[in-house]
Amino acid sequence: VSGNYFQVLGVHPWIGRGLTPGDDRPGATPTAVVSYVLWSDLLSKGTDVVGKTIFIQNLPVAVVGVMPREFTGLDVGKRTDVMVPTNLISQIMPEGDHALTDHAWNMWHLMGRLRPGVAPTQATASLSVLYTQLLAEIGGTGSKERIDVEAGATGSSPYYSDLRGQYSRSLWVLMVVVGLVLLIACANVANLLLARANSRGREFGIRLALGAARGQLIRQLLVENALLALAGGALGMWLAYLGSYGLVRLLSTTQNQVFLDIHPDARVLAFTAAVALLTVLFFGLVPAVRGSRVTLNESLQGAVRTTSNQGHASLNRLIVVGQVAMSLVLLVGAGLFVRTLYNLHKVDPGFDPQRVMVFHVSWGRTRLEGPQLNNALREILDRVSALPGIRAASFSNFAPFGSGGWNMWVKADGRQALQNPYFNAVTPGYFTTFGTSFLLGRNFDTQDDATAARVIVVNKAFVREVFPSADPLGKQVLLGLQGDIPFEIIGIVPDAKYYSLREEAPPQIYLPYFQSRNPPEVLVLEVRVSSA
Repeated sequence: VSGNYFQVLGVHPWIGRGLTPGDDRPGATPTAVVSYVLWSDLLSKGTDVVGKTIFIQNLPVAVVGVMPREFTGLDVGKRTDVMVPTNLISQIMPEGDHALTDHAWNMWHLMGRLRPGVAPTQATASLSVLYTQLLAEIGGTGSKERIDVEAGATGSSPYYSDLRGQYSRSLWVLMVVVGLVLLIACANVANLLLARANSRGREFGIRLALGAARGQLIRQLLVENALLALAGGALGMWLAYLGSYGLVRLLSTTQNQVFLDIHPDARVLAFTAAVALLTVLFFGLVPAVRGSRVTLNESLQGAVRTTSNQGHASLNRLIVVGQVAMSLVLLVGAGLFVRTLYNLHKVDPGFDPQRVMVFHVSWGRTRLEGPQLNNALREILDRVSALPGIRAASFSNFAPFGSGGWNMWVKADGRQALQNPYFNAVTPGYFTTFGTSFLLGRNFDTQDDATAARVIVVNKAFVREVFPSADPLGKQVLLGLQGDIPFEIIGIVPDAKYYSLREEAPPQIYLPYFQSRNPPEVLVLEVRVSSA
C-alpha cells in the first residue's frame, strides 16, 4: 500500500503507528503494519510488538503498528494480515520491479477521498481527462476502458469485493422466499387466533358484562399476540446467531476462504423486532377485533350470530386462499431453482473435471530459481505420474474456477488487439490432465523451454476476437509484460470457463510454464486419476 493508505482511509492503528509517506520512499527502512489476527496468533499478543522484526520472503521488516480487530483490509470477505509500503514490492514479489514502472502492470487499485463539495460526477470527469492523457502517452488510445468513480462504502466495486456481484441477487431472492414463508406462517397463526378468539366468546361476554370496554379486550389480545410474535422473533434471532457461522462456511472453499462477521447485531435486532410488531398489527389486530364482537346474551346461551359466523367463514376462506397462492409461488420457484441447478450441471465447462484433484504447492521458501526450480518441478511431475492410478499430472499458475487471475494487453499486426485476455502458464501435461483436445496445431512439449522460441496456445474466443477471418496458426503476437518478444501461436483449444459456469468463455492464452521468467510462489498441481 502507499504511504498515505491509512491517512486516506481515516483508520488508526490499535498499537503503534500506521505507515507514512516517509516509509514509502526509496531506501527507507522496511516497515510493516500487521492485522490483529496475525498479532494474536503469530506474535503472541506481545505488547512490545512495535520494533520487532518479521521476515517476508527472507526480507527483514520492522513492525510499526497493529490494526484494530475490526479492520481486515479493503477486500470485503478477505483478510489482509500484513501491509507494507509499495517500495518493497520488488524485494518480496516476483517481477515486482515491473509493478511501479510498467504501464501494462494492472495490479494497483486506486482510491481517494473526495474533497468537501466535490460530486462523484465531477471527479469522474476530471479523472477521465487525466486517463485519456495517460493512454495517449503509452500509445493506448484505442482502449475501450474508462474511469468510473464508485462509493467505497457500498462495497460494490469489484476491485475490492466480488461478493456483492456473486451473491446479491441470490440473497434478494432468498429474502423474498423468507418473506413468503413468513406470510404463510402468519396466515396460519391468524387462522388459529381467529378460532381461539371465537372459542373465548363466553369469557369476553362476561368481561363486557362486568364493565370491560371493547378496547381493553382488544389491547389484551394484542399483548398476547405480541408476546407470541416476540417469542418467535427471539427464537429466530438465536437460530440466526447459530446459523450465521455455517452460512459463511458455505461460502468458503479451501482455495478461497471468506472472512465475514454476519452475526446479528443491534440493527438486525431492531429489524427483527420491527417485523415482529408489524406481524402483530397486520395479523393479530383482525382476530382481536373479531373476538371482541360478542354480546352477553349470545355468550351465555352459547349462540353465535349468523352474520358473525358468515364473517368468520369469509375471512377464514380468504386467509386459506392466500396461503395456497403463496405456497404455489414457492413451489413454482423451487421448481425453477431445481431446473437451474440441473441446467448448470449440464453446462460444458470446456474441460473434463471428473477424477481431477487439485493441490497447491508452495516453493517460495526453497530459494530455488531458474533451471534448478524447473528441474525440481519436472522431477515432482515424473514421480507423481509414476504413482499407481495416476493418468496425467501437470502444473499451472491457476486452476479453473480458482480464486486467481492474470491478464494483460495483446498486440497483433501492429495494433492493440485485446486489452485484458486471461493468461495461464502451464506444463505440457495440462491439457491431457483436463481432457482438453486440440482443434488445430500442437500441444506444448519438453522442448518449449527458456532456450526455445516463444510459443502460445489460444482458445477459440481469442481467435474470434483477434483473427476472425485469418488462419491463426503461425501468427505472432506481442504480450504486455514481455516487451517486444513475439510469441507464435502453435495451437487452438476449445473455449473453457474461467471463473464461473454462468459466464461466457473469455479469450484465453496459455504459455509454456518452463518459458516463464518468474513463476508465482504457489503453483497448482493437477492430477487425473484412473476410473478404477
